[in-house]
Amino acid sequence: MYELNLIHEKVIPISQQRTRLSLVSLYLLIWALTATVFTYYIITTQNEISTYQTATRRLETRNGLPRGLTHADVLALNRQLEITKTTLTNINNQIFRWSNKLTSLRKFLPSDAWLDEVSCRKSTTRFSTTPSAPGQPPAPLSEVVILGMLMLPPGNAGSQSFEEYVIKLRNDEEFMAHIQELNHVVIGKFRYGSKEAVKFMIVCVIKEGVRLDA
Repeated sequence: MYELNLIHEKVIPISQQRTRLSLVSLYLLIWALTATVFTYYIITTQNEISTYQTATRRLETRNGLPRGLTHADVLALNRQLEITKTTLTNINNQIFRWSNKLTSLRKFLPSDAWLDEVSCRKSTTRFSTTPSAPGQPPAPLSEVVILGMLMLPPGNAGSQSFEEYVIKLRNDEEFMAHIQELNHVVIGKFRYGSKEAVKFMIVCVIKEGVRLDA
């Protein structure tokens, strides 16, 4: 007896079937990762664009002119602001800053010296360049007078530390601000217990237009 097999079927080994399934799974994984990356990129880009658009609208709203305000109104407001700025600058330039002066006086004061008095007065030798009123003499400038004492080292007739003190004050920009001229003098020598001391005076002539009471 003869048997005829009319079905032509190719038999694939199991190992090759597993390889094909592994490749399909790998392709599906790569496709899924690619789709995820592109989706994330598109969503992120859209969010950034939306953020920039929102910020732009806010800036436009903030910087936009109110309704009814014309360009001429803006120019007039700018001129008013410039006038106000100039006025405030002039006022600031006329203020005598006592805190800065007193800080410098204390900072540079020698350890063997102390201050007795800080006072204000009208100068008898320095006057303003313009008269206070037509036909009137110019007004005297203001002065700040500083009185103090300085102990002298034994056997030393001079007061070098006082000269150094004055030099430091002259070189200090904050202290010399609004001060036109600084003069100093040693008034006299005194006995202070078993030691000798000198009394000194520093006169600061204030610039014209600066108020000491501001």
